[in-house]
Amino acid sequence: MFAQTIQNETRSTMTIKLSQSSRNGDDTKPLHEVKTGGCARVVEIEGGKNRIQRLMGLGLTIGSEVEILHHRGKGVVVGLNGNRIAVGHGIAEAIRVEQLESCGD
Repeated sequence: MFAQTIQNETRSTMTIKLSQSSRNGDDTKPLHEVKTGGCARVVEIEGGKNRIQRLMGLGLTIGSEVEILHHRGKGVVVGLNGNRIAVGHGIAEAIRVEQLESCGD
């Protein structure tokens, strides 16, 4: 899977995303908009270097397929490779996903 990194020097943020050729259209949405029980593939992560490294360290990388286990306030708990990862609303908003019909596609 091909990923590209774009860095905005003025805000010191980075965006890591799948290349356009790897996706069909732009049917993405923030992670927190996927309903409980739904599955999604991570296609873009926006944030500072520390945020992106932390998420990648937890296994939330571009191309990861996650299951939405439940919403916790405005945050989200996702299942990934047998683990549960809780992310707050701000981070869930910075993770863009494409919804999958079922898990494991």
